[in-house]
Amino acid sequence: MAGGTTFDTDFATATAAKYVTGMVKDQIFNDSGLLRWLESKVGVDRISGGDNILIPVNTAANSQGSSYSGYDTFDTDPTDTLTNAVYGWKQYQKPIVANAFEILRNAGTEQKINMWAEKSKLALRSLRNDLNTDAFAASVGNSGKNIQGIGLLVDSAGTVGGINRTTATYWQANETAASGPLAIETSVGMLRMFNNCSTGSGDADRPDAIWTDQDEYEAYQTLLAPDIRYTARMTGDGTFSGLAFNGAPLNWDAACTAGVMFFLNSKSFGMHVHPSRDFKVTEIARADNGTLHQDAWVAHLLAWLEQWISEPRRNGKLTGLTD
Repeated sequence: MAGGTTFDTDFATATAAKYVTGMVKDQIFNDSGLLRWLESKVGVDRISGGDNILIPVNTAANSQGSSYSGYDTFDTDPTDTLTNAVYGWKQYQKPIVANAFEILRNAGTEQKINMWAEKSKLALRSLRNDLNTDAFAASVGNSGKNIQGIGLLVDSAGTVGGINRTTATYWQANETAASGPLAIETSVGMLRMFNNCSTGSGDADRPDAIWTDQDEYEAYQTLLAPDIRYTARMTGDGTFSGLAFNGAPLNWDAACTAGVMFFLNSKSFGMHVHPSRDFKVTEIARADNGTLHQDAWVAHLLAWLEQWISEPRRNGKLTGLTD
């Protein structure tokens, strides 16, 4: 029915689902700085089943074994150096809503579908913004329902993944209170933090991304002027147009906590998305078929996911920067 609210909503649902499925990587991950880094540099895993996400954690080096000669007896005593960090699924939803007037004023089926696709696009953008903000957060908002942000994951205190950092020192990230303007070479500067997150000058296992707010980004720019070194934007490898420090792209994001600079190692980060709620669009509910008590169309965009860390000590942050 071209003029009513009861035309093929199955087709509209399929259109919205196709739009979201086709655009989710661009809109959710590629259009958000930190999430883009996770997608392109780290990868986003789709896993199903279980109440929790278990991430293996190496608590210490294996002290068993050594050099030998001849008929020396091998040491076979076990060394318990593994545990699991336990993360829970976090559930997100965004409504896609149109009232009867919005539907009726679009006379043809094509116009209605275009209107519904635009509504889906707006929901996707809104969810992207929410996830990007939450991904930087220093606490788990909405009564613990939000994903864990890097402000919490990269920290020296508290409990993350069920592991208490007070007793499990291997689970502490590097954290230095700069309590002043950004510096490069002091004991509370960028170079010291970068090296603290590494194991040696020739170590490839070191920070490969630095995130901060706009003020600190511009402060770093000023420190290097006029000999600023830029890194080129290269699609798909996690780099961005802008500055670099020790080979690591240095980026800013409006969602990053003010006065904080994060030094991140992609080998110790990840994000899991549940395939059954991989930005899934529900069927459209409406009044005329008894599924809604309002004269409107309503669907929801659903996602289950969590951001996690497996080796905090390879990451760090400078806090209290005052630029």
